[in-house]
Amino acid sequence: EGVVLYTDSDWAGDVQDRKSQTGYAILVHGRLVGWGSRKQDCVATDSTGAEYMAMSVAAKEALLVKKIAVDLGLVKPEEPVKI
Repeated sequence: EGVVLYTDSDWAGDVQDRKSQTGYAILVHGRLVGWGSRKQDCVATDSTGAEYMAMSVAAKEALLVKKIAVDLGLVKPEEPVKI
């Protein structure tokens, strides 16, 4: 299974500043190894934009986890991160 990333966001969930919340989970071979949740830095004009911003933040974290997993011999370098 390798490295798998799940990500989601709400759209304009904060009624004060209309910023969205990002959430993600990173799994290696089906086991949770990282997760996070935070408010996005800028206001998304639509739900698709909020999802892309969430995926961008989460993908950076997933690539770091993949690098560590490769160093530990848990995944092959050519294996993609599944999003």
